[in-house]
Amino acid sequence: MWLRPAPARRVPAYLGRVLDAQGRPDATCFQFALGYLATAKHALGGLAEGQVLTVDPLSGGDAISCTVIAIDDLNDLAVLHTRTPLGASVPAMALTDTVPLGTSIVVVGVSAHVEEEHEYRYLESPGSWAGLTQRDGLSLGRFNSQDVTPGMSGAPVCLRSDHTLLGIVLERYASGDGRLRDAAWAARTEALRDLGERVGAGTPKLSKPIGRQVKPRTAVLVLIIAIALVAGLAFALRPSWDGHAATGVTNPAASPIAAPSNALPLSVQNVADIESSLGDGSFALGAALPMSISQLQTFNTVTVANSGKYGPWYHDMNGAAIDFGYTTMDLRNTTNAQVSVTGMSVLKSCSAPLKGTLFSGYTQGTGDNVEIAFNLDGPNPMSQDMFSSEPLGTNYFAAHTITLDPGESRGLTVGAYTKQYSCTFTLRVFVSTARGPFWQDIDDNGRPFRVTAMPPTRSVNAPYAGYQVVYVSRQQRPAWTQVDPATYSN
Repeated sequence: MWLRPAPARRVPAYLGRVLDAQGRPDATCFQFALGYLATAKHALGGLAEGQVLTVDPLSGGDAISCTVIAIDDLNDLAVLHTRTPLGASVPAMALTDTVPLGTSIVVVGVSAHVEEEHEYRYLESPGSWAGLTQRDGLSLGRFNSQDVTPGMSGAPVCLRSDHTLLGIVLERYASGDGRLRDAAWAARTEALRDLGERVGAGTPKLSKPIGRQVKPRTAVLVLIIAIALVAGLAFALRPSWDGHAATGVTNPAASPIAAPSNALPLSVQNVADIESSLGDGSFALGAALPMSISQLQTFNTVTVANSGKYGPWYHDMNGAAIDFGYTTMDLRNTTNAQVSVTGMSVLKSCSAPLKGTLFSGYTQGTGDNVEIAFNLDGPNPMSQDMFSSEPLGTNYFAAHTITLDPGESRGLTVGAYTKQYSCTFTLRVFVSTARGPFWQDIDDNGRPFRVTAMPPTRSVNAPYAGYQVVYVSRQQRPAWTQVDPATYSN
């Protein structure tokens, strides 16, 4: 009897399969931020940072190319980056150390070696959370499930009710005498959070603390009470004829709202990767990237010498501008009436400066003429007006308005700087239209922009000593040479 396969919608769109060189699924991965995937390090088959592998959606679909951008050997984790994201990301994350015993979990992943004569694309493996342990000094999570298979390495351990991420599958415990039967080990989300921040990927929003499951009868009573409260609140705040709520609070429609994704007032095109405002090609990576002499030679002659390869490599490695970075873009009015850009802000997340790898370029003056810049060291950065590459300390939009007629385009150069942190950020643009005020966000082609300060050093004679790996270029066209961070004085 022929059985129709389970519908793809049962498989979350954030799940993928890690494929080997022959295109066979070896392990599971998942997208935790747009374009950023996590898996178990041992699932990479020996691949190192900077190398490329192939992933396809667990639910079915075309294969995509991913670059290994970070490895955590201690916690057996790896982060991949792709310019062709999966269809979704895990919705939220709980800290592994806070997950209560007995929490209902589920693992969905590749199901390898189930039967010799059949191929199962995936299995759903329900179970329960079994707490924490330390193995050889390393903190791990533990869960019980009798259906975990070898191909599930790298899969997310999720809360069964809403797919909140609780941990990452590493391996199933195996013993010959039945001890800890059905037990499996999980890497902690705390380790993934640190790895994600290191490469500028960010992590899913943290969920509220996970508590005991509510009994169905209690849930029904709570729902009835909530409906009654909402109905009463809706009546109390019913609109009056003057467009304000009966309480006197201004109608939110008078304030900017998120522009509909299918009707954005601005088309943002040709967004350039952020680069140093000095135009010297300098940038930093969160991870150490040592290269042998032959690897560096190949990198210089094959990748650096070809702008069609160097640009995508820089993007995939999540390069960050040093101290002051800028990006350029084109804004086009997509509506049939005039629009005005009336303001701009940043949504930022900052941490310690990157100290993995520095590429210090050849100084050749300044880059583009930056119009607007944000000081990311402040709590609420202002869109500062610029003059001759210097921030004026005044709001750009207090003196300027960017007005676009229907179909009109305008180039814009925006910068951001920090002397204290490594910051990722997106731009929020406020637009006045005939339909009302809206805002829309601009990022670096699917990821946040990134600028980093240089890490502190103990000696002015060794300004790069805070980095693990340093490459320098002594010519206008970058050709990188590795130097010793502890002794190089520039």
